[in-house]
Amino acid sequence: MPYRPLQLASDTPAVVRAFVHESVENLCFKDVHTMLKLPQPSMGLEAGLNFAIAHSLLAAIGGIPATLYASEGEPGELFLGVLRDYYPWTRESQPALKAEAAAGYLYELFRNPLTHSLGLFTERIPNSTRRYVVGRKDAVKIERLTPGDSGLGEPEVEALEDCGARPTMSATLTAVPDRKVLGGRSVLG
Repeated sequence: MPYRPLQLASDTPAVVRAFVHESVENLCFKDVHTMLKLPQPSMGLEAGLNFAIAHSLLAAIGGIPATLYASEGEPGELFLGVLRDYYPWTRESQPALKAEAAAGYLYELFRNPLTHSLGLFTERIPNSTRRYVVGRKDAVKIERLTPGDSGLGEPEVEALEDCGARPTMSATLTAVPDRKVLGGRSVLG
């Protein structure tokens, strides 16, 4: 089935409604709807698109506050602010991180590396504009599927698109001292 438009609250301002339906959904959410159905090994489509999905959704998080949330502040501040103020952290399946910490991890460990350095961590050479790739002591990964999995089925994708309830799934972000994981597998039947 095709993407189902978000069901926005009836009091959503017309300008916001138009922006979401004409821009955010067309530029991001419709693509993510399709990407979530991959991989499909039986069709020779073996890539799960985990990085592409994460990058698309993190770009939407970055773009929404720049256009709707606030017009003042640095992009990083706006990204953190919209996650801190509007993401439904209380709906997470396991004890949620504090919104401030979770937003910081998403920005520093996932959004910035995916946007600026192909998902790799870099550091600047002192007194230079050059950068180099560095390893990390803790594991940082994007995880949606286990090896051999197929993509989500249409009912699972639709459950993710339903704004009314969070489907049964792993946490958006898991953070323990030596491991940070973005994403997880839906456990719908």
